[in-house]
Amino acid sequence: MNPLVSQVMTSGPLQTLDGTARLKDVATLVRRVGYDCWPVQSDAKIVGLLRRQDLDRALEHNLGSLRVRDIMHSDYPHLRETDELSAAEAVLALHGRDALPVLDAAGQLRGMVSRGDLLRHRAKQQGSTRRVTLSETHHGELIQRIADLAGSAGIGLWLVGGSVRDLLLGRPCDDLDFVAESEPRRLARLLESRLGGTSGPMTPFGTFRWFPNERTAEQLSLAFGRLPEHIDFAGARAETYAAQADLPRVFGSSLQQDLLRRDFSINALAIPVAPAAGPVVDPTGGLADLDAGVIRVLHPLSFHDDPLRILRAWRFQARFGFAIEPRTLELMQVARPALGGITGTRVSNEIDLLLQEESPGAILLAMQQEDLLTAIHPDFRVPEDIEGRLQRSRHAQGLPVCSDSESNMWHALASDIEPDRLPSFCKRLQIAPRRARSMEAAAGLLRQPGILAEEHASTFQIVDRLLNIPLAAVCCLAQLTADVTLRKRLTEWLRRWPETRVCSTGHDVIAAGLSPGPAIARVLLKLRVAWYEGSVNSEAGERATLEQLVLAERQSAIADDAEENH
Repeated sequence: MNPLVSQVMTSGPLQTLDGTARLKDVATLVRRVGYDCWPVQSDAKIVGLLRRQDLDRALEHNLGSLRVRDIMHSDYPHLRETDELSAAEAVLALHGRDALPVLDAAGQLRGMVSRGDLLRHRAKQQGSTRRVTLSETHHGELIQRIADLAGSAGIGLWLVGGSVRDLLLGRPCDDLDFVAESEPRRLARLLESRLGGTSGPMTPFGTFRWFPNERTAEQLSLAFGRLPEHIDFAGARAETYAAQADLPRVFGSSLQQDLLRRDFSINALAIPVAPAAGPVVDPTGGLADLDAGVIRVLHPLSFHDDPLRILRAWRFQARFGFAIEPRTLELMQVARPALGGITGTRVSNEIDLLLQEESPGAILLAMQQEDLLTAIHPDFRVPEDIEGRLQRSRHAQGLPVCSDSESNMWHALASDIEPDRLPSFCKRLQIAPRRARSMEAAAGLLRQPGILAEEHASTFQIVDRLLNIPLAAVCCLAQLTADVTLRKRLTEWLRRWPETRVCSTGHDVIAAGLSPGPAIARVLLKLRVAWYEGSVNSEAGERATLEQLVLAERQSAIADDAEENH
C-alpha cells in the first residue's frame, strides 16, 4: 500500500496568518518560527499562502504597511489527507513550493506537508530499527497500561525525551513524559477515571500532569512506593524565544518539531507506544551519541535560547560519564555571557538539581575550569576540595538537627566566597533572606570562629555565642572547619544540646526571688548549661542550683545599684 499524506503531514494546532494583518506586524513571528510557507486564513478558511521570501522582499521595499492578503498566493495548490505521497511530491516539484496545506472538503486546514516532511519520511523508512520492550523496563507495566488506554481512545502516544534516554541506558526513570498526538487533557482524565489518581494542567506550556495514587497501585498490583510521583502528557509543540534567556513561546506542531526543539541529541528521542509500539524515533542521531557516550547540542543558538542548558550539559556529563563534544564546548563559550541574564530563581533551581547529583563538586570544578561560574556571578568560585565539602555537608555526620541536606550543601557551596561578597551573590541568585544571612554567617565563622575556638572558653560563653548564630551556619562550621577541636566541640553541642532540658520555668525563677526581667532568661540558660555539663543531673540538684543562681543575680544587681549610686 502506498503511503498517504496523512502519514507524514504536520498536524495539530497549526500556525496561520490573518489575511488582514499588516506585514510589519507579522514579520517577527514569521522570522522567529522559521516556516518558509504560511497558510493565510480568512473567515475560518484558508485563502492563500504567504512565502517567507515574498515577505522579506516586501519589507526590503518598505512595504510593511501592506496586508498579508496583498502579497499572498491565492492560486495555491493544496493536498488532501487521502492523497498518496507520490502525488504530493509531484505537486511540490511542479509548483516549486517548499510546503503545501492539507485541506478537507470544507476548506479547513488539516495539516501541512513540506519537502522536509517527505525527506524525513524517506529517511525514517531506512532509519532506526531499534526497539525497546517496554514491559521489561522500569515502570514497564504502567507504561503499557497507559499505552493500552491511549490506543483504545484513538490517541497516538509517544514516550519522549529523558524517559527514553534512561530506558535505553538501562537506568531507573521516575520522570515519565509523553507526547500525545491530540487531546492530552482527555488522556490524563481518562487515566484518572480508569486507574485513579488526580490530574490537572501545568502552566504555561499546556502540559497535563497525572498523579497516581493508592487506587492506581491496586489496579496495577504494585506497591504504591514503586509508582512515579507524577506523569506528564503534552501535545507536540515547537517553540520560539522572544529574547535571549526568556521562557519560550510554544505552539502546536509535529512530533518531529517537538524533538528538534530539545536541548541535546540524547534527549531528542521518542518511542511510539500507541496505537502500536514501534522503533525509536531518532531525528538527530541521538542513538549514535548514546552509544558513543557523547553530549551534543542540537543547534548553534541553543545555549542562547536557554543558557541553563549549559549547566544541564555538565550535569549529564557527570551523571552518565559522557563527553561533551568539542563543538558543543565551543558554543558554550560563545553563549557564556548569557548566563548572567537568567533570572536568579531559574539559576538556583538548576543548581539545586546539580547538587542532587552523585558528584556535584566535580561538575562545579569542571564548569569553573571552563570559566562558566563567574558568568553567573563574578564572585562565584569553588575551592579544589569542594567535592569533600559537599559530601560532608550532604551527610552531616547523621546529626538530626542538621538533616536539611539542601541547606547544608548551599552553605558549603558558598563557603569559599568572601563574606562581604555573599550578599551580592545571594541577591543575584534570589536566595531567601534567612538562608542568605545564615550563609554569610557561616562563611565568616569559617574564617574567624572567635571564642568558639578558644581553648579556655567556658561552656556558657560558647553556648551563649552559638545561640546567636543561625543553626544552619553552626552545622556548616561543624562539617567544614579544619580545627579538629572546634569540630568535636560543635558536633557534641549539635548532638546533645537539643535534648538538654530544664525542669524550671520563668515562674519558678520569679518564685525563687528574682524580679521579672532579662535575668530570668540568663538564669534558665545557666541551668540548661549546668545540665549539659553534668554538674546538674537531678531535679533536686536543679532546685539547689536555681537558688544559687538567683542569689548570685540578686547580689550582682545590688552591687550594680551601689556602684551606680556611688
